[in-house]
Amino acid sequence: MRWIAGPKQTLRFGMNLINYRLDRGDILPAGAESSRVPVQLGTESGIESAIYIADEYKLYPWLTLYGGLRYSLYSYMGPATVYEYYPDAPKMPASISDTLTFGRGPVKTYSGPELRAALNFRTGGNSSFKLSYNRVRQYLFMLSNTIAIAPADQWKLTDYHIRPPYLDQYSAGYYKDFPRRGISTSIEVYYKRTYDIVEYKDGANFISSPQIETEILQGDQRAYGIELLLKKNQGKLNGWIAYTYSRVEVRIDGDYPWEQINFGEPYPANYDKPHALNIVANLRLNRRFSLSSNLVYSTGRPVTYPISLYYYDNKEIVDYSLRNKYRLPDYFRMDFSINIEGNLKAKKLAHSYWMFSIYNVTGRKNAYSVYFLSEEGSINGYKLSIFGTQIFTISWNFRFGNYASE
Repeated sequence: MRWIAGPKQTLRFGMNLINYRLDRGDILPAGAESSRVPVQLGTESGIESAIYIADEYKLYPWLTLYGGLRYSLYSYMGPATVYEYYPDAPKMPASISDTLTFGRGPVKTYSGPELRAALNFRTGGNSSFKLSYNRVRQYLFMLSNTIAIAPADQWKLTDYHIRPPYLDQYSAGYYKDFPRRGISTSIEVYYKRTYDIVEYKDGANFISSPQIETEILQGDQRAYGIELLLKKNQGKLNGWIAYTYSRVEVRIDGDYPWEQINFGEPYPANYDKPHALNIVANLRLNRRFSLSSNLVYSTGRPVTYPISLYYYDNKEIVDYSLRNKYRLPDYFRMDFSINIEGNLKAKKLAHSYWMFSIYNVTGRKNAYSVYFLSEEGSINGYKLSIFGTQIFTISWNFRFGNYASE
């Protein structure tokens, strides 16, 4: 609902209700020869509800205030069977202390307020300064111990053991336009702190047991960064340059060693890439010919490498480094394309154009991942590259209508 209380004030308020139902699937052997033990991961359900109200008030022509309050309530629903564990032991089948059985209805309930505030201060006819604060709670997330989408990835609800993550985010930005030159610029900084983030244990396997609490830990995450943007919207040459410096650190530090990762010390998150640069340029030579190019660069993502190999009781054992101690090589790619428009007749059934493009002009073999093989008593690493060469494409496109109507 929206209520315009006056020329300077607008109120928004409402409520929502979400019914989650997840089927986590079954892990089944592919045939009689498979050694896979069947596992039923089960189903989950939960109900999330919320009420909210927000007020946008133009205090002055150059100052706008925004404030909002949202209160969310989440219940993990039965029927469900839940295990309790001894408090001074790791969560594993051997440390189960009790079994709780719930029928239909709430099993565990979480709730809390979510505050939002923002300030928009116009410093001139073409410039402004903005401040904002946000708190968000999350009741649905994905379990994954890989950087890419994998069949083992699962959606998971907050449950009896897993607390809902929540975050506080602060941001500030300055925006400046130069209309005569068709240029817009911005600089933004942010700081985000996430609590009760879900992380997987070393060697976690999300498809071996329906009791996910035995495979995960919870801790805090800190993220901060600065984003710079220079964009040109007019003229024969247009495009933008965007640069971001950002860091994301995770800290899992429990009361016991088995509740810690990296001995409780901070480590980079899987998606921590400090430097990211994107450049896009479009040059229109005339009404029929145009050129486009883009450049992408980013710091390589963190990875965990095996660092030694030893034998115990005639069994080969691999020892790994601390979590995300190393990084993949930096990523770099440049693309180029030529666009040739068809004839520019004013009246025709369809307008067509040809596009010739080269993906990865330099042919750089960017490492998508690094894998290791034990060969003749030593560990050898190999980089896996996807599309590690130039890719040439030619396409013919058409749309109904003429060129002048585009």
